[in-house]
Amino acid sequence: MTRSPHARRVPAAQVEPVPEILDGELIIEADYARLKGWNLLPILLPILAVAGVIRRLDHPKAITMAVLVRVVRSARTAARALYTMGQGFASWARRAVDALTYGPVREQIRLARLAGDRDALAEWTQRLTTLKDGRAERLRALPVTLAAGLRTLFMLLCVLGGLLLVVGLWLAFIPGSIGWFGWWTLIRRILNGTLTALSLTARAILWAAPPTLLVAAWREGRRAAAPPRWLFSPQERAEADAEITADVITAALAHVKIPALTRYLTSGGVLEYVVTPREQGGGTYTQVRLPMGVTAAELLSSAKVELLAGNLGRHRHEVWPQREKDTDARVLDLWVADKGTMDKPAPPWPLLADGEVDVFRDRLPWGVTMRAEQITVGMLQKHWLLGATSKQGKSTVLRLLAL
Repeated sequence: MTRSPHARRVPAAQVEPVPEILDGELIIEADYARLKGWNLLPILLPILAVAGVIRRLDHPKAITMAVLVRVVRSARTAARALYTMGQGFASWARRAVDALTYGPVREQIRLARLAGDRDALAEWTQRLTTLKDGRAERLRALPVTLAAGLRTLFMLLCVLGGLLLVVGLWLAFIPGSIGWFGWWTLIRRILNGTLTALSLTARAILWAAPPTLLVAAWREGRRAAAPPRWLFSPQERAEADAEITADVITAALAHVKIPALTRYLTSGGVLEYVVTPREQGGGTYTQVRLPMGVTAAELLSSAKVELLAGNLGRHRHEVWPQREKDTDARVLDLWVADKGTMDKPAPPWPLLADGEVDVFRDRLPWGVTMRAEQITVGMLQKHWLLGATSKQGKSTVLRLLAL
């Protein structure tokens, strides 16, 4: 079909749109009211809810296992909290008994007797006698102290009562004042307000005392003892074992089969941490002074390191004990890697993207230690001998030095 050259183009604005055709039928008012009254929402909601339940019941075993896991986890958490609070109350009881019986002093006497230190034994025995005599003297003076306190309280009440009486008489003879009865009415209101405030304070203390006591017992229990391992899930046990603290290190050193060290720790001795455990290079670093009769060199053999690593919950290559050269022979320098740190690749070379080295003046970044400490080497007048097993980076190191 061809278009005539004389045909005139009609502007789009002048073209009338085709009206939309609606097909329907008229209904009466009664039919409209009946259709409007049909609300499908109350019908659809129960149907959808039942369908959701039926869909979830397609896997009843999975639902049952999920609910069971959640219940076991909640029960384990509650049991840990109860055990920790019980340990807190037990710790308070032990501390009270120690305070009544001078437990720490008696422990020092026992340790001095085991060590055969007669001077320390005599000193601690004399201190125990002095403490006992002081307590006996305080008990004998207790009735006198109580009587003096009661007399002082009675005198204060008499002075206060006399002062209130004098002020009341003075107000009774001053024209325009509140007068005698007004004064005592004011005193009664003050007393009522004070008693009300004290009553509210006492109630608040009584309501807050039980939860405060439980929280304090839980905190004391965490300090005193750790819950048994069967109250932790495998994942929670792994997280607990990953933390290296002074208590963990002390417990590990107590079981490395060094008789003098084991005897010292099991008898109540305390290790001195020259450097408290702290984070360093993807692990935990510390320096500990071993007791007399034990040197750091005794822990550097392969068997002892293997045993120490097992006690710390680590592999052999994740524990690095060393002899601290700047102090005496009893100071152990220890670094324990975090789990998985040794399996990560080495950090990027500092000069990989930018930087320069003057071989006559600077030292070249060459590698890192197991503790992620940078190793630098001099380049001038050096001879190198590289050796390692296959695929360990010999060629890479050689290219680095040559370039």
